[in-house]
Amino acid sequence: TSRQLYSGVLLAAAAHVIMAVGILMVRDIYREYSVVWVSGFRFTVATVVMGVVLSFRYQRTQLFLGFQRRDSWLKMIPMAIFGPFLATMCWVAGFKYTTVGRAAIFNQLSTVFIIVLAWLVLKEKLSLRKWIGVGVALLGALIVAGMKGA
Repeated sequence: TSRQLYSGVLLAAAAHVIMAVGILMVRDIYREYSVVWVSGFRFTVATVVMGVVLSFRYQRTQLFLGFQRRDSWLKMIPMAIFGPFLATMCWVAGFKYTTVGRAAIFNQLSTVFIIVLAWLVLKEKLSLRKWIGVGVALLGALIVAGMKGA
C-alpha cells in the first residue's frame, strides 16, 4: 500500500542517517587502527548483541533450526561470516581512505549491484522504473567521482 511504501522509505532513510552518524562518531578510531581490526570489532559486537536480543525473543530450539541440515554447514557458516565481514571491511575502508562524501555515495552503490545481480543471477524482472533508478544512481556516483571537493 501507499502507507507501507512511505513508511518503508522513511525507515530506510532513518537507517542511513543513523549509519552515517555512527561512522562519523568513530572516524578517529578507524583512521588510527587497521580496517580489519575495526571491522572485526564491529562485527563481533553486532553478533553478540544480535544473539542476546534473539535469545530473549525466540526459544533456543527455534534459533538453531537452520543447523538441522548438516550438509549445508560447510557453505553456510563460512559464507555467513565471510560475506558480512568482507562487506564491513569495504565499508570502513571506504570511509578511511577517501572523503566522507565519496565514500557514502560509493558505498550506497551496493544496492545497485544487488539489483543488477538479482536480474543477472536470479532472473528477477525489473521494471522500467527500477532500471531508471539504477541509471540515476550510477550517474550520481559518476558525478560525485568527477567532483574535486567531494
